[in-house]
Amino acid sequence: MEEDEDEDEEDEEEQNLMLDMVDVHFGDCLPLDEENGVLKAPSKKFFMLNEDKRPEGEVSILRLLSENKIFVHPPVESMTFSMPYTRFKFVWLKAAKTARTEHRDYGSTFSADGQAVNVPDSTSTFHVVKFNQLGSIARDVINNFTTTIQSVLPSHCGTLYEEFSTLEITDDLGCRQSIFQQQKNQPLLQPLVQTLYDQLVAANKGRAGLGVIRRNGTVDEKAIKKLLDREQNILSLFNMAFHLSCGVPPRPFQLKSFQYDLDADTGRERNLFIVWGVLALANPAAKQLGIGVQECLWAFPSSLMTPVLFYFGVLRPVFSKLLGLLRSNAKEHSIYIFVHTIPKRKKAGNLWNGTDVNASLQKYMHSLPITLTGTLLHNLTTGMLRKFLPSLTELDNLPNCLLDQQAQHSRQTGNTHYGQDFDLP
Repeated sequence: MEEDEDEDEEDEEEQNLMLDMVDVHFGDCLPLDEENGVLKAPSKKFFMLNEDKRPEGEVSILRLLSENKIFVHPPVESMTFSMPYTRFKFVWLKAAKTARTEHRDYGSTFSADGQAVNVPDSTSTFHVVKFNQLGSIARDVINNFTTTIQSVLPSHCGTLYEEFSTLEITDDLGCRQSIFQQQKNQPLLQPLVQTLYDQLVAANKGRAGLGVIRRNGTVDEKAIKKLLDREQNILSLFNMAFHLSCGVPPRPFQLKSFQYDLDADTGRERNLFIVWGVLALANPAAKQLGIGVQECLWAFPSSLMTPVLFYFGVLRPVFSKLLGLLRSNAKEHSIYIFVHTIPKRKKAGNLWNGTDVNASLQKYMHSLPITLTGTLLHNLTTGMLRKFLPSLTELDNLPNCLLDQQAQHSRQTGNTHYGQDFDLP
């Protein structure tokens, strides 16, 4: 009986110790004492009275608290309540104003004349990248993108690209549908799509190893995959041309979200527009929590407008039809811009990820002394703007425009509470 009572006392002590541990650790705060209805933080006696009596060298929560009480005990006697989260909030309150004025150090330095950038590699060895070299690569890629698109066309459709370039493709910005599905443009594009599809199937029909439709009417999957591989090459060239000509490129996860048509299932709007006669991508996914899209706009150079419109307005619908011969669901291919025709990874979906973006960039960057990635290019262009064109990155400090001055209010008030007239500075 005495042994049973001793065991009960030991069990009770262990339970009390566990209760202390729950209060200290799992409650994310120290146990509090109540005095005259006011909660007070534990005094230093708490650590002495609750000193852990386990063997030396054995780690426990109470021992850790006792050894580090300066970090968990309120430093000021007047404080009646203290938690680590409260400390973090207090520190951020003091540091936030200064922290928001600091910019990330990307490790790169720019030449005094602004013609080159020194980029460190993984071994902290710096390499010089000249901006005129990037410009030369951009021009070559844009030209390659255009010629590759035309090379996909069968000989019977040799004039199809020239016919398309004469069309007047417009965009109703108030319409949720893609540029190519809008009522004014679809009658112009549909005949070209059907002609190209018929010619692609007919031109290869009957050739050994190339026929999309065999003589017996069955589908030649190998031939279709070969055509779809050419489409992925076109998309890689487009990605490269866009990154080198858009200014500060989007982040890889934003690139993944780009759509050229409305997704009726999710309600996500399109990102491809024609604004004042200029082709542009806009409103990518936001990186901030609680915000759906970020207000950004990337304008394409004029040399990219015709090939990009032809690719998404004529070629992409044709490739989507061919893809439909392989599998029943080709929905993502008819909505998203950067998408695989055939998934490369299981459970990864058909959309491009950061690895795909970087692989397509490095495919045409062998002449550079560094390995170019989407993130690196984003950081370089951001740093260049902050150094040489700071006014473009400090929009909050711009002087009030003429309309704001006339209305006797600030630019911020005008942008927030009033409509904007884009025809006036």
